[in-house]
Amino acid sequence: MSLPFIDFSVNRLLIDEKMVIDRAYGVGLGINFNTRAGIFNVSFAAGSRLQSSLDFGNMKVHFGYVSLF
Repeated sequence: MSLPFIDFSVNRLLIDEKMVIDRAYGVGLGINFNTRAGIFNVSFAAGSRLQSSLDFGNMKVHFGYVSLF
């Protein structure tokens, strides 16, 4: 099963004694594999903050495992 996702947040930051509003967001895609031992997940995501653009050359990878017993 493919799992696309989007995250968005608005943060107030104090930088050099000045209040800055930061809009951070991320997009990604993950896939689940059902095995006899449980569910294995691999997700790839890219994000942006402080008015930068998405950088797909700096993606994050997450591996997950859910054991069934």
